[in-house]
Amino acid sequence: MRRIVLGAVAGALALVAGLAGGIYWYERPTVVRVGVARDTEDQKVISAAAQIMSRERENVRMRVIGLDSPSAAAAAFDAGEVDLAVTRTDINMPKSGETVVILSRSPAIVFAPAGSTLATVNDLKGKRVAVVVPRPEAAANMRLLESILSRYNISGDALTRLPMTVDDLRAAIAEKKVDAVFAVGPPGIGLLADAITAVAEASDGAPVFIPMNEGRAIAQLSPTLEPFEVPRGSFGGAPPRPARDLTTISVSTRLIARESLRDSVVSDITRVMFNNRPAIAVSAPSANLMVAPPTDKGSALPTHSGAAAYIDGDEETFLDKYGDYFYIGAMVLSVIASAFAALASRISAESHARIETVFEDMLTKLLDYISRARECETRAQLDTLERDADALLGEALKTGGGRGLDTHRIAALGLGLDQLRAAINARRKMLDPESALPVFEPPRALVGERSVRPLGQGR
Repeated sequence: MRRIVLGAVAGALALVAGLAGGIYWYERPTVVRVGVARDTEDQKVISAAAQIMSRERENVRMRVIGLDSPSAAAAAFDAGEVDLAVTRTDINMPKSGETVVILSRSPAIVFAPAGSTLATVNDLKGKRVAVVVPRPEAAANMRLLESILSRYNISGDALTRLPMTVDDLRAAIAEKKVDAVFAVGPPGIGLLADAITAVAEASDGAPVFIPMNEGRAIAQLSPTLEPFEVPRGSFGGAPPRPARDLTTISVSTRLIARESLRDSVVSDITRVMFNNRPAIAVSAPSANLMVAPPTDKGSALPTHSGAAAYIDGDEETFLDKYGDYFYIGAMVLSVIASAFAALASRISAESHARIETVFEDMLTKLLDYISRARECETRAQLDTLERDADALLGEALKTGGGRGLDTHRIAALGLGLDQLRAAINARRKMLDPESALPVFEPPRALVGERSVRPLGQGR
């Protein structure tokens, strides 16, 4: 019985240890691969967040993989080489990707040198338009301009498009080789701000900004584009640039994740990105442009359910995650405990039955020995019977200690052994009176110095 109890306790402890080990394995830091265009502000943001996750020992760690361009990041995402990717919505947006964080929104702005008479997008027909291109995506802005022009029914050969870097643009404006500029980027920092500053300096005046008043309608026809309102003075200067709010369209740069990626992992990434935005912005100022994606189900670009849970405050607590496991574990432990109890009860019953059988056998032997003792004809027979009685006594003591004979059974066996020894002694006295064991007589009691005499005797 004792072994059974110890085995049950050991089994329960092993089960608890297994559950604890399973939870530890499930909760160990998850490493995810993030593809991002190298040498960009986006890479700085992701790298800073990855460093914070490692320093703070978060449950999720990011391994940043630098790629040639956002297009390459999207391709790596589609190929399963990375778990998350930073890409622009108008550049091969993976269909299986869901938004975690909107890193920035980049308006597409058309502007001209100071003193230009251009006022609308249609005025670009027959003009030379410089398309400012970043190194990682030389063709992306060209395609975006073509898409915008098609909404205005302007064919590709109706104007001249000239891809340029910011340095090339400065010289081209000074030499009057271009009539207008098309640039895409976050307002206030980076490529777009640098291009506007270059045009203002080269033309010695504030650029002329050309609005896209049809931006909302254009965005409705393409889920990768969004209407955007550039606030007055977003690019500084005196007078402010632009002089009034400017309507246009924008594309967004997003951190996307696979739909199959666990909600808890994506929630942790989203939390780290937003909770540590000031720390990230120290090394990557564009982190201040991060915004939460819309969580409504009708969004053209869906948001990952893990990010939505963090944004909406619906993150799972520890009990939400593991409550079912604890409930099931308690049920399993209860079933196991009941099974052990039933097994122990059955084994105990069988043990008691065996002990009862042994006890009955011993009593039967004792009664037989007593009968045989009264019929022995020689001292040798009595000696043999006495040795058998000694062996029975040893068996009784062994059985009582190892198999659990209770005190009542031990007492009954002791009484039987006493009777047997008395019968043997009586038979031995009968066969040989001189060899019989002496009968114990207590000494006479003394009263003072005089002995107690039998009644009827004198002094």
